[in-house]
Amino acid sequence: MRPAQLTLALLLGTAGQAAFAQETLSQPDATEASAAAAGVPDEQDSGRLSVDVSLGFATSYYWRGIVQQVDQFLFQPGIELGVKLFSDDEITVGAVLGTWNSFGEPAAGAGDGYIGNWYENDLYASIIAESGRWAGDLTYTVYASPNDSFANVDEVSLGLSFDDSGLVLDDVSLAPSMRIAFELDGAADGENSGVYIEIGVAPSVSLGETGLGALGLTVPVTVGLSISNYYDDATGGDEVFGYLDVGADFSLDLPDPSGAGDLTASAGLHALFLGDSTEALNGDEDTELFLQAAISLSF
Repeated sequence: MRPAQLTLALLLGTAGQAAFAQETLSQPDATEASAAAAGVPDEQDSGRLSVDVSLGFATSYYWRGIVQQVDQFLFQPGIELGVKLFSDDEITVGAVLGTWNSFGEPAAGAGDGYIGNWYENDLYASIIAESGRWAGDLTYTVYASPNDSFANVDEVSLGLSFDDSGLVLDDVSLAPSMRIAFELDGAADGENSGVYIEIGVAPSVSLGETGLGALGLTVPVTVGLSISNYYDDATGGDEVFGYLDVGADFSLDLPDPSGAGDLTASAGLHALFLGDSTEALNGDEDTELFLQAAISLSF
């Protein structure tokens, strides 16, 4: 289960930087990768419609610290469609529709064909707004498993981020963000529907130009916590601490042969430190390392 990865920089016509991380993992809410808004230029600098296509790859997949798919090659494609609804000198408002998927080894009893490999299909819709350095979203997500590895989960979440680029150092930003999620039906851990909060920063720095394009480094740090019944333990108790995710992600802006949009390649290593409840779900392993990479085209 992956957070909505909102294309704020494209949709709202803002300068931004992508942090590709799994919240989660994220999603990339780790970490869900998110875009940080940084002011609104003139209307002619951006279109009303935007499209973001991503092809992701990973060696393991954890959703907010909860184990999903481990020690296998994962293919994780997604697509988002965005439309700018309103924009003036004070605020810009837009809407996003998107889907994200994860394919891996067939689930037991799932049968042959691509359905057996199709672990997850997420559908989400968001209203997003940006004013100055602040950006927020209201997102409704349905998490489903085509091969029946888990029961559907319906969730509504609120996200908030602040673009601090240039406030302290010209080439370094912390990009703080937070998200509160309310499970309406079902539960990520298979127990009781709960309320979740995560707080994160994604310090990033430009590493300069290469022969292909600009190279950057982001070091996302995300903490996931339960407000109410999100991380249930074996006795039915509510564990507060879910996970800590620390990553090192490199991104490279690539030339788009078609000239139609922005092409970016990303790759990184993440370390995951689990709480008691998520550790129990992970076979009593409290730390994990995994690799992830992505190619995305935005236009």
